[in-house]
Amino acid sequence: MFRQIYKNTFGRLPPRRGRPPKKGADKYRSIHIRIHPKALEWARAQAARRGIGYQTVINEALLKRAA
Repeated sequence: MFRQIYKNTFGRLPPRRGRPPKKGADKYRSIHIRIHPKALEWARAQAARRGIGYQTVINEALLKRAA
């Protein structure tokens, strides 16, 4: 409703904010995976040491192995 009022008032829509959508192969897929507790402990320790998320650590390790 706000967007329509804005368009009627200013003759155009307000610019979109936020992160632009990813394209093609850059999109992540949501999955469910079971990981051994020791592997998860390692990923969380690495993530805490590097200051990033543990899922990023797992993703980097998998991509490195796949390449």
